[in-house]
Amino acid sequence: MTTTTTPMKHKQNPLRVGSTTIGFADDITLADLLQSEPCHDEVISFISNVVKRCVAEYDVLNANDRKLTVELMAINSTIDNGLRQDAFDRLKGQRATYRN
Repeated sequence: MTTTTTPMKHKQNPLRVGSTTIGFADDITLADLLQSEPCHDEVISFISNVVKRCVAEYDVLNANDRKLTVELMAINSTIDNGLRQDAFDRLKGQRATYRN
């Protein structure tokens, strides 16, 4: 028997957390996270990954998500490639340690 797979359609607002979590997070900015020593590398990785994904899905994003993507692209473009690579290298080492 042969089956075919249909690609998943992009959900327009796939919220995975509740309003309480959103409320707590509302007071934390991306700038706060970038300035936080324990968060810095993860935030750089997050920005890079979100931009990559959103650019790939840009045509199916709603207007708000497109605006956010453009803003994240601007932030991403200001991160020095050497700094980004250092962050990725540190994360790779940390994640390898967590797995062991």
